[in-house]
Amino acid sequence: MFEFNEYKDLLDHLEETLKLRLKPYYRAVYLFGSCERELQQSGWIIPGVSDLDIALIIDTGDLTSYDDGFNPLDEITLVLEEFFLHPIYSTLLDLIIWEYQEFPVTTTGIERDAIMIRAASRGKLLLGKDILSQVTPAERLIKETALSRLYRAYEQFKQAYYRKALIGNYDLAYLATDSIFEIAWDVLTFYGYDCKYKAEVPDLFLEKFADNKELANFSQNLFQEAMRYRLGNQKLDTTSFINQTLKFFSLLLNLVRNPI
Repeated sequence: MFEFNEYKDLLDHLEETLKLRLKPYYRAVYLFGSCERELQQSGWIIPGVSDLDIALIIDTGDLTSYDDGFNPLDEITLVLEEFFLHPIYSTLLDLIIWEYQEFPVTTTGIERDAIMIRAASRGKLLLGKDILSQVTPAERLIKETALSRLYRAYEQFKQAYYRKALIGNYDLAYLATDSIFEIAWDVLTFYGYDCKYKAEVPDLFLEKFADNKELANFSQNLFQEAMRYRLGNQKLDTTSFINQTLKFFSLLLNLVRNPI
């Protein structure tokens, strides 16, 4: 376990950088997820489980109004590259960027991120105005988003699997650990269970689907393997773990295709 102070430098540096260099563009910055919760409750986080989840809402205006020699996206990219390319920050920071012009939620565009919008709205406003307090995605939209995310994650994982000769088993297994918790969260959301933090997913999933013995037993073992891997256990049989992740996808897809 790491003290939150070890992550505090990243958070402080990000806030200061955004204030100094992106003030013309940001409209709101939120800290959310399990890291925000741990800061409030216990002061420690688990790397790989409690990432620094940041939602950045920017306003680039009408891009057609800028001269050919100036592109605000280039300026924003240059600022954020410092964090994306940093050997430590890049592994801790989970940054979501939304365009201010897409709010409030409409029939297109940002509604596909309804689950993350709801999660970010429950977090802590770091900078700007509280835009998300005015955005409440409908439950129908939340359920549709969960289904869409699940299918999209499956397609992305399959595409990565097809390229495993290029990607390598190590990186594919790391992707699998992310996918396992994300898709379990999606299925919980699809069934109407309100999971506020990714760190809560394993316990809530096992509780809600305890009657499905095959799924519960398989999921419990897979969650434990994924957690150990994210916490530094490199003795994982990556081939078996990747295949188990594919089976987990199939089990969860069956759950949403044939709701219980």
